[in-house]
Formats: sequence, C-alpha cells, structure tokens
Amino acid sequence: MALMHENIDDFVLNTINKFIKGEWTDISLPLQKYYFAARFGRGRKFPDGNAYSKKKPIMHSAYLEWRIQHRNTGTFANSELYAVETSSTRDLFVGAKIPWSKQVVSMTWDQDEDLFQMGPEVIINDIVARKHAMYNDFYEGMEEEMWAAPTSSSESPRSPYSLTWWVQQSTTAAFGFNGTDPSGFSDGRGGVSSSTYPRWANGTFTYNTVSDDDLVKKMAEAYEKCGFFAPHDFKQIGPDLPQWEIYTVYSVKSDYEDLLTASNDNLGKDAGKFRNISNPNFKGTPIRWVPALDNSESAAVDANNPIYGINWAHLCYVYQKSRDMKLCKPMRPNKQPTVREVWMDNWGQFWADNLRCHWVGRVAA
Repeated sequence: MALMHENIDDFVLNTINKFIKGEWTDISLPLQKYYFAARFGRGRKFPDGNAYSKKKPIMHSAYLEWRIQHRNTGTFANSELYAVETSSTRDLFVGAKIPWSKQVVSMTWDQDEDLFQMGPEVIINDIVARKHAMYNDFYEGMEEEMWAAPTSSSESPRSPYSLTWWVQQSTTAAFGFNGTDPSGFSDGRGGVSSSTYPRWANGTFTYNTVSDDDLVKKMAEAYEKCGFFAPHDFKQIGPDLPQWEIYTVYSVKSDYEDLLTASNDNLGKDAGKFRNISNPNFKGTPIRWVPALDNSESAAVDANNPIYGINWAHLCYVYQKSRDMKLCKPMRPNKQPTVREVWMDNWGQFWADNLRCHWVGRVAA
C-alpha cells in the first residue's frame, strides 16, 4: 500500500528506530576495525571485548576546563626542639581548557521516490539501510579523527584532538617524557605548554627492532615509568590504577607475534597460537592493530611504525550533555518541497587529563 505525502514523514520518524528483520551484506567500509565505535559509540563491540570504555557527559559550556596541580607547597624540612619554623604559600595550579568539536552526518529522501509507492516493509527496510549508511559515515569519520592529529590551533572547522595529538612522538632514543607541544599549537595541549611545565608531557622512545632487548625492553620501561600512583588520597579526575591498552600498526603486531612464536617450544598443533583474536599480549594487555594507522587513504596513516600505550584511566571521550549523536527531526530543505533531511549532530572531544600517564614508541629515524 502506497503512502500519501502527508503521512510519509511521520511514518519514517515513527519507525526509524524500530527493529527490522531485513538483512543485507555491507562492503562499504574500508577498515577492518573501528575503535571509536567499539569503545565510545553505540556500535558493536569486538568479540574479545574492549574494557575500560569511557565516555562522559559534560554540561554545556564554551570550553572543557580542568585544573592541573603542577607543584607542591615546598615546605618540607627537618626540625628539632625549639626550632623557629617558617611557612609559605604558593600557587599550585594551572588552568587547562580545550574547545569542543562538532560533527554532522545526514540521510535524505524524496517523497516522490518510487520507494514510497511500495509496501511498508520495503519502505522501512530501505530507510533502515540509509540510516545504517549514515551511522557508517559517522563512525568512519570519527575513526580517522581518533587517530589523525589536527595541524593547527586555528583550524576551522575544528577537528577533535585525537589520541595522536595528545600523545606526541619524539625522535629521542631512550625513554623519557619528551612528548611535548604539538606542531601548530604553540600554547600547548589544553593551553598548557610543556616547555613551561615539563611534567605536562607524555613518555616516548624509539626502537630499531621488534626484539626482546630493544622494543620489548623499552615498552617495559615505559609501562613502569608511566604508571603513577599517588601516595595520598585526593579527588582526582580519573581512577588511580592504570587501565592500559596498546595500539600499533600491523607490521609491529605481526613481528611481536613472531617473537612470541620463536620463544615458545610448546605450540602443539596450533601454529597460530599467538596470532589469535585476543593475542598477542604484553603484561596481560592486548596489543591491538589499528587499521587507520596503516590505510594509505587515511589522514592517520603513519610510516613511523608507532606503538601507543594508552592509559584509559586518564584519556576519555567527552560530549556535551544532550548533544551526543543527537538525531534531529526530518526537515525540508529550501525550495525542495518533497525532499526531507534527517541530521545527526555530535558535540564532543577527546580529553587526556594527565599526559605523563601515556607513552608512544616509534622506529628510529
């Protein structure tokens, strides 16, 4: 039964979120895995899970702001009987803030399409496919934004501040906190310069080979030295205990699997024992392949063979309350009386509240 023009918008709006039994094959996406969708979105999770997902609502404001304590009182001293003590006060904090970033995707239909002269099930299945394609667009775009660093503080429209923007690489060989201010952002991350505040920096190192005495040894050092534990309780922004995940390109993951395989004498009948979906691990943490870092069509592609140690206790995705993937009602474009558009708006930002809790290694230049 065909739908009348005046009934089409209400029909689509009332059925767009209902479960439909129609099935199809989707070969539209270029990447094998989408970490933004699995960790922060409303999409499917990976079969091996994706622990420590963290997505926070923030009340609407012009900026996301927080405080960083960069020093202590400096009043510690040994004392004795009848000693004359002195005390002092100093400013302990520096303010940090980052702007929001907005994304949009849409779907469209024309009430005069032949589709709307067919039965309700056909109409619904087609609309659901268009909605699926719209969400694909969103997750594909956000996956690239998650790994491709913005180039300038004056960028317009503004891209989200990606993981690779927060966690900066360095060509210094030995491990150290050398991940300093990003290129194009002279004021530093969050408006706090690593030159002025040296502890506002992430850990870095370079490596030559994926071997036990090179990459693995430096990863172990980074793991230890980026695992800060406060001696005194306080109301900190993130959890006290680290929540690690490791991300890299396929060649590094594959070489690491080679290393595990070569060092094990008990593979049995399974030659792929260390190449399954939840392995390889490092200190119990999965090392995950990021297709976006390998894809030549992506702005996130990185020829430095990076390997990122992300502590999700201190890096998350935040969104403005009521503006998280907000699906708007159908609207009519100007001078197109039978056309309808549905837009999805998103206001959010990646946020690392403590840089020295993360590390990145790259192949030596």
